[in-house]
Amino acid sequence: MLLGIVSLRGMMLCGGLFIVDIILNKRSIKWQPYVIGALPAIAFIIWRLAFKGWILSNPESNWGEAFGYVSLSGFLKNFLWNIAVIGQRFLDFGRAVPLLLILFTIVLRRGWKKESYKKLLIISLGSTSLIWIVSLFIVNPIGHRYFTVSYILLLLLAFIMLREYAHRWVVYCVLIISLLAGDFIVYPDKMAQGWDASLAQLHYWGVRRNMIDYIDKEKKDIRNIATFFPNGGEIDNVDLNNDHRRWAEFTGNEPYVFYSNVFNLSDEEIDLIHRDYRLVQSFSSFGVRTELYEKKAEQTP
Repeated sequence: MLLGIVSLRGMMLCGGLFIVDIILNKRSIKWQPYVIGALPAIAFIIWRLAFKGWILSNPESNWGEAFGYVSLSGFLKNFLWNIAVIGQRFLDFGRAVPLLLILFTIVLRRGWKKESYKKLLIISLGSTSLIWIVSLFIVNPIGHRYFTVSYILLLLLAFIMLREYAHRWVVYCVLIISLLAGDFIVYPDKMAQGWDASLAQLHYWGVRRNMIDYIDKEKKDIRNIATFFPNGGEIDNVDLNNDHRRWAEFTGNEPYVFYSNVFNLSDEEIDLIHRDYRLVQSFSSFGVRTELYEKKAEQTP
């Protein structure tokens, strides 16, 4: 059980698999692999808490304190919001259709009676159970990729269930179309896109390169252009082309801002850009945009 030494996500997956094993094999469970996998994980958590003072999230990072509640009402509001976010994560990118197929098959076609279906459903949800339980209590919602194991297993279950239907090829085509089309849905700017878990990001790289070429053509100094993750730092960090020019970090005082709707910004940052900057150039492809903003004259420090 090497998951326990990979990362916190690996530790939680390991714990989820342990829960699944207890449910499915309660009389014949083998404890040794879990004990061996848990020891380094427990040692790491104790070390981090003792010497760093935190477990899930560094309070000084961009994400801040994981449990930064200021009141009980704030906790309850965040808890309910995280329930909605987890539901959105599972339904996003066209997965709503295969999940509806699973629900329809289990409820209306009595798929719950089949042991193979029940086992795969338990594994798919139980394997990430600790991840989504923890995510209910933290301030910053967990991203799509943390539930990848569940997505894969649920999709496997949906396609296995196709055997229940006479016109399975029609259903199969609907599933494939929904999964492909779902990846190219582009949300409003103030709604987190989950770009790193979507095929929509494939269109980002071309419009990103177009914007960099435009910046070079206009001879603008990249050091004066702020941008955001994952475009920050040196250009070489992304392109691996030995271009060590470094973008500025956004503070609201930079002369220019390089923005894309695949970046996850706070509502306040988006409002600030629209209020204090004017659009200079933009490129788009299948709904994915890159935009260069210049600080308004009266806003220039």
